[in-house]
Amino acid sequence: MIVRLVVSLLVLSATPGAICFDTGHHYDLLRSSLTEFGFKDETIKIMQAVNWFADLYSFGSPIPIPMLEYLHVDTLRSTDDALCYWSTLITNTQHAVQNVTMNRSPIDVVYLLSATLHAVQDFYSHSNWVESHPHDDACDCYRSDTFFHYFQNPAYNWSQLPEIYSDSCPSQCPKMSYRNQDWMTPHGDYCQGINKDSIVRPNFNEAYVFAYVASLEWINATMTWINEADPTGTFWDAVRTCTAVDASTDLEAAFKVSLWTMTGTVNMGHWKGSGSGSTLRGLVAYILWMAAPNSQLVESFRSDNINDLMLSPSPYECSSYPQDAPRIYPYKPNVTLSVVVLRTLAMHKYDDDNHRMYGVVYVGAGGGKRNDTTNSTVPLPQQVFIEPTQISGRKFPYWTTMRFLSSEDFPIGNEFIPINYQLWNENVFYEDTLVDIVPVNASTSPVGNNTLPDPKAFPPGTIELTYWPYNKIINGPGVDGVYSNASNSITVSGPEGYVTIYIDTRTISLNCSLNLTDPPLSLHTPPQCPNTASGENGPALVCTPAGADQAMAEFRSALAELLAPLGTFLLLLIVGPIIWCRRRHRACFAPDGKCHCYAPWTCWRVHQQRKKLGRRTINDDDDDEDDSNNHETSSLLGESSSRPITRGQSKRVTFDKSPEFRRESSSPMYSPNDQGYYNHPTETPSPTEIRTDTNIV
Repeated sequence: MIVRLVVSLLVLSATPGAICFDTGHHYDLLRSSLTEFGFKDETIKIMQAVNWFADLYSFGSPIPIPMLEYLHVDTLRSTDDALCYWSTLITNTQHAVQNVTMNRSPIDVVYLLSATLHAVQDFYSHSNWVESHPHDDACDCYRSDTFFHYFQNPAYNWSQLPEIYSDSCPSQCPKMSYRNQDWMTPHGDYCQGINKDSIVRPNFNEAYVFAYVASLEWINATMTWINEADPTGTFWDAVRTCTAVDASTDLEAAFKVSLWTMTGTVNMGHWKGSGSGSTLRGLVAYILWMAAPNSQLVESFRSDNINDLMLSPSPYECSSYPQDAPRIYPYKPNVTLSVVVLRTLAMHKYDDDNHRMYGVVYVGAGGGKRNDTTNSTVPLPQQVFIEPTQISGRKFPYWTTMRFLSSEDFPIGNEFIPINYQLWNENVFYEDTLVDIVPVNASTSPVGNNTLPDPKAFPPGTIELTYWPYNKIINGPGVDGVYSNASNSITVSGPEGYVTIYIDTRTISLNCSLNLTDPPLSLHTPPQCPNTASGENGPALVCTPAGADQAMAEFRSALAELLAPLGTFLLLLIVGPIIWCRRRHRACFAPDGKCHCYAPWTCWRVHQQRKKLGRRTINDDDDDEDDSNNHETSSLLGESSSRPITRGQSKRVTFDKSPEFRRESSSPMYSPNDQGYYNHPTETPSPTEIRTDTNIV
């Protein structure tokens, strides 16, 4: 177990921070897309944990599953590589899904769908798809034409489309293993490279939307393949409601380890961007999870052969690949998609700049599709978004909350969404505390959460807002109007802190594309939209010279935070047993008078040696001869008194260690060996070696 923990920590410390969509973004994308298909909450949690395993067992585990490295869609150097990858993965997945359907194993489909969705989403954060498919310059919409829109579509010719790759140097970079750190050069981290892995990176919003649309298409294709093997549809229902294992422990570990992991001064945190890392917290969370017995989910996932079915043959083996892979069709092409974007421009807790703050945003649990007959609404499912921890003194986070909607949810255009915003103070030794940011004596809009059927009760300090997606009006305590961009935002200030936010609605469609003739499309760089976290805040703080210095100072502080208790523990571990050894076994002396109790294991070995020699017992048989022997023994032992030891007494005796006595007992027959112990040619021990409780019987 100790070896496993040490190796785990070494692997974790060497893990790059930006290796795929951050855990929190995968977490939100899965819930958004799976909820659309009616997946049960417990099933979604299993899939979120398994999706994290694709990262953990690729980069952060001492017992990796090498095949899972294929799910990050890196090192595609050309469109041919991309076609090879997706043709192989689609074919493998179709065959695997239909095989497990025939075997009636819903949990295998859950594992398979979770893992492959990781690849589907990472493709857009790791490749140049966003750059080669830019949206219009207005930045008020997002494109929906994913890779699957063109794949196996006779209306398009790949030779006439932009070159696709997932490295920033496609013609020079060799295909590399993740174990070789050179791959980080093209992929990058939170400050550079082609990746769009978190909210701090340029073009993150666009990659996130592409990943959501592609996830819908992939889940729909999986459902189609299952129903082809099981026309009754019962097996698909079993997959959507599968709760064969409990994922709560693993999901908690996924959140804590990702939020607090420290992999350097740049990649501090892997939940949603940099800045949330904490060496001590991350180390404790990782050790507690790794030290505990494997959960049922971990055991089941690692022992399952679904990875072999899914990734064999390898999607990177492109000498020959399937040319007849099934087409992935658009999901509900007649349904209009949109996204509600809530940006937190600023946050602060008044009393201290060093507080670690994070945001929790509840979107839904009310509003939704209106029933014209009863004039009521079908509640929109609630989705909870956890924004990453940031130091209060920084004040300007990159927090971006994106909640997807469809025209099926809002067919008329006058429906509203409840949004509940909380600002939390992260604590180390006690529970996190909610910061009260609700304005004092502020008027509340007459239309708010209190009008919803069975409203969710939120603790005091929560900002309860009502948002109309189509006219962008926000109502709430001290809030009433349209606040949809950075120049027209709203600051909500309470007795303990404040936040500055805006909320916007943007459409997702094929009509958002940018028509270019010059320069060529493949060379066009999409506009850096001002209404995104990167566009509003610029590069992440750690990417600037001043921020790098601050990050280094925080990193050193985090190391000190870790090393202080660790050093104390090691000191006690070393010094404590030595002190105990000296006090408990004061006669661990060699003939030269030096103590052998310089290390606990040596003391233990000396103790064991004495036990092996046996205890010295002096018997008194009530005769003069025995009494005389007792006097002689007492004299031999160096006692200051010649009083005989009588029956019933117990006395701790210490042998004389004077130079004269040592010379007398320096016979070769009692000379110390190489280990400092004594060789005894007879069963009778030397007096210089005996120190024990002498019992007189």
